[in-house]
Amino acid sequence: MYNSIKRCIMKILEKINFRQPKYMLPAILYFPLLGTSYFIFDLFQTETIEIQDKALQTTAFLNPELPGAQIKDDGIGSKYENMAKSWGKIQDYSAVDNIDREEPDKNKEEYESKYTQDDIDLLTEDHQEKAAAAEIASAKTREQEALAELEKALAEARLRGQNATVPPAETDTAN
Repeated sequence: MYNSIKRCIMKILEKINFRQPKYMLPAILYFPLLGTSYFIFDLFQTETIEIQDKALQTTAFLNPELPGAQIKDDGIGSKYENMAKSWGKIQDYSAVDNIDREEPDKNKEEYESKYTQDDIDLLTEDHQEKAAAAEIASAKTREQEALAELEKALAEARLRGQNATVPPAETDTAN
């Protein structure tokens, strides 16, 4: 398997013409750019500076003492401070505030229906027709259920009548 993968890679690499400028230019420019960047960084002597944290303690052995919690100036802030920082000072009131008010008539807006009286009458009539149709449909279903039960009872009565009129078959009893 390894040899077949190696052959496939070799076939692909044989098809590539590395003497083309699109392959030669990056190969030629990579090493000089890498060296130049190294010398530029070395020229300015960039080094990382370690800032000692005042809350941390360094010991040569296991330290059983836990450092105290740093609460002030930790950057977290309280809920209210963060909310005020994010949203500003909010002075909105909730709609629930209106529930406890004892003057509902004063602040209530009056709403008028957009339907005319003819439209309301038409809707009422339509509603009554639908209710009547639903009542008729339920009456029909009840009637059908009653008929089905009567037919079932009749069939059972016929079966019992046939069983009563037919004498039981005599069985051979050998003594």
